[in-house]
Amino acid sequence: MRVSSVLALLFATSVEVSYAQEEEDLEEELLEEPDEADEEDEYDEDSMQIKCLPHVEAVEAEHGYFDDHAATDDQLAAKANAIAAIAGQIVENPKEGLKEVVHAKLKNIRDGKLPYGARDMCSLVEVHNAEL
Repeated sequence: MRVSSVLALLFATSVEVSYAQEEEDLEEELLEEPDEADEEDEYDEDSMQIKCLPHVEAVEAEHGYFDDHAATDDQLAAKANAIAAIAGQIVENPKEGLKEVVHAKLKNIRDGKLPYGARDMCSLVEVHNAEL
């Protein structure tokens, strides 16, 4: 019985030491200064969202939510046309084909009954512009 008691005590001590080390590592990680490159990336993304959201939300206000699962094809086309029309206010030199990409995405959202909001649309516009 003594061996099992010693083993149980060693195991419990080992678990406590491991847990304490994980807490210490996490605390150090939280206190670290962020890299300047990370801050720039976050700023650019936030800047894009700040620039984009009012325009995209205006499209939603006029044409309905992007994830309206009861939308007709004509309603989806109107939303896609409106996004393509404002793309120049969101990104410099918007690339061609955005209207078709948005329309296809909205159909997938509707048919799959998926959530999709203004921030998602801003990301789609940004990614489309960066890919081509």
